[in-house]
Amino acid sequence: MLHIYDVGYERGYSDMSKNTKKLSKEEALEKALDRYDSTNRRKESSQKEGSLESWEILVTLILPIAGILMALVKLNNNEKENGKNLMLLSIAFSLISFLVIYTMVNRA
Repeated sequence: MLHIYDVGYERGYSDMSKNTKKLSKEEALEKALDRYDSTNRRKESSQKEGSLESWEILVTLILPIAGILMALVKLNNNEKENGKNLMLLSIAFSLISFLVIYTMVNRA
C-alpha cells in the first residue's frame, strides 16, 4: 500500500515495506499507477463481457422476477451484454417454471 505522509515541512512518500525509503513524488505516483493498472487488469480478465456470475444464475433460477430486476439494473448501468443475457435467462426460467406448474396442476 502506498502511503503519502506530510510532516511539518518535510513531505515523504513510502511504499510501507520493511525497508522503507523515501520516494520522490514521481516515483510514488508511478508506483501507485502501476498497482492501479494491475488491479484493473485482473478485474477485467476475471469478468469478461457477457459472462454472468454463478450467483446471478442461481438467483435467477430460484426467483426469475429477481433476475429480471437485476437485468434491468445491469442494463441501466451500461452492462448491456450481461443485462441482456440475464433477461433472456430470467424469461426462459419463468416459462419453464410456468410450464412445470401448469402440468402439475392439470394432472391432478
